[in-house]
Amino acid sequence: MNRGILALGAAAVLAAAIGLYVVLRADDDGAAERTVSGSVDPAPVQKFAETVPGKPRIRSGIATEHGTGDVRVRDHRAGEHTPIAIPPRPPRPDGREIPSQLTSKLGLGIRPQLRQCAAGIPAEARGAKPRIEGEILISIKDHQATVTSATLKLRDVAEEAKADAEQCLARAALGFVAPAGDESDLDDYSITLSLTLP
Repeated sequence: MNRGILALGAAAVLAAAIGLYVVLRADDDGAAERTVSGSVDPAPVQKFAETVPGKPRIRSGIATEHGTGDVRVRDHRAGEHTPIAIPPRPPRPDGREIPSQLTSKLGLGIRPQLRQCAAGIPAEARGAKPRIEGEILISIKDHQATVTSATLKLRDVAEEAKADAEQCLARAALGFVAPAGDESDLDDYSITLSLTLP
């Protein structure tokens, strides 16, 4: 092949690349000039978190903090996904924790009652991921764990369907009893619940 033809081809490719760079650069400069002069407002730039559907976000620096004892959690959820307002409880002075098997037993035992309450919520009132969230307080006496208080809220459910269902949930949980095995007596032990709405 002739060297002259190769050199001419390379020069043409280089000229095309320089021309493309100049055109793209001119478009960027033109947009900047129009913005400075105020004649054209460019489309607002959206951040990634705002363009992806899902949970609404709280802007950086406005997160809430909550936790139990020494464990702190920064929560950036907003709107319907904001954690329910449960007053933080100080850690137990004795540092006692009940075994996860007992909390699991309580959660599984309460679910059928919660399912009955949820049955009255129409399908059109439910969002994509409806949940039951909140806290129950239990006491243990004579090897029996009893739910003494319940604060349960619905998430991703239409407002008009919430009030009666949430009252039903609290009534269903209140007074539930489960065997506590060899656990010694205690009062007002807090358990956080987060369940998929049946």
